[in-house]
Amino acid sequence: MTYYVARFIHTGEEHADRCSHAHLNPLRSGARVYDDGVVAESDDDGTLTLRFSLPLSTRELAVVTPASLHADRDATPARLPSASPLGLLHLLWESAGFTTWYPYYGKGRFSKMLSSRLQDAAVRIRLGRIDLTSVFYPILVPERDGSRDDLHGLLGHARRERRRAILVGEVAYADSGEPFVIGATRSYGISIKLDASRLAERFPHVRPIVAQQGRGVVLALVEMTDTRTPAGNLILSVVDAAVMGVERMTWIPVDSTYELLVAGMLVREERSFRKPMRYDAHRDVALADFELLDVGERVVPMEVFGRDDATYLARAARKHALYDELYGPLWWSWDAATNSKPPLLPRAR
Repeated sequence: MTYYVARFIHTGEEHADRCSHAHLNPLRSGARVYDDGVVAESDDDGTLTLRFSLPLSTRELAVVTPASLHADRDATPARLPSASPLGLLHLLWESAGFTTWYPYYGKGRFSKMLSSRLQDAAVRIRLGRIDLTSVFYPILVPERDGSRDDLHGLLGHARRERRRAILVGEVAYADSGEPFVIGATRSYGISIKLDASRLAERFPHVRPIVAQQGRGVVLALVEMTDTRTPAGNLILSVVDAAVMGVERMTWIPVDSTYELLVAGMLVREERSFRKPMRYDAHRDVALADFELLDVGERVVPMEVFGRDDATYLARAARKHALYDELYGPLWWSWDAATNSKPPLLPRAR
């Protein structure tokens, strides 16, 4: 067997964007709002260690305080001491390579492939001293090929170790008035007790994305209970969760229906692009909605302005000034509040 060096430690940002060993500089994402050490790369093997905001041990009370509900804060500290479930979801998505798209990827990503890539990404992430892979399982597709037994084995191990587990699934909105449910749970023999109304209030932008043919993805920190449904499914109680919207075919994250439209346009026009992840950064932290990767040596930031209220317009003006200073005319924007169609994209090179 022949071995070769794939990537030296701390050099991920030096790899080409399309390289599977590339790792984005935190300064180009919302991860820059964290304290030093919240996301740390090991000098030994490149493992990423995340300082999580909630304890995995069931011996410790998991207190979900307003300060940890990053989605609905009106203000943010200069630096955050830990990452919420939303931050972990964004780290997983970025580590699995699901924030970047190239035309040669084909027509889309299949759910089964997503599950495999997420499990591979979890191998390279630790939450404190605990390997994420020991408490993590994706349920994005209905159970098949023994995956139900694998999940129940992981849940049983977590319970014996007095740990909580982390599941990632697809959001399904019900016509019955229920805010949303997590799809595919029945096929795995589980029932997730979820405060869907609370999550829908914290992440109100996701339902319109799903209604416009996008998808919703939820990451849930769960505890095992001693009860089962009448059908015999194991009931899991959710400690905390986070939800994000994604484009249907590529599973690229989007934060609004306007971004969903732009992502679809980029895919149809066979463009190469990236979605910078916000992690737990407040909305006032300047971060491009997308970045075009095929227009030369420099990336081209893309921004969608979708509202016309005074507070939003003031924030948009600050972004305009910042982007003009940093990029001059070399950035793309769409004022969706006044123009129904996005402008032409810069020509690919």
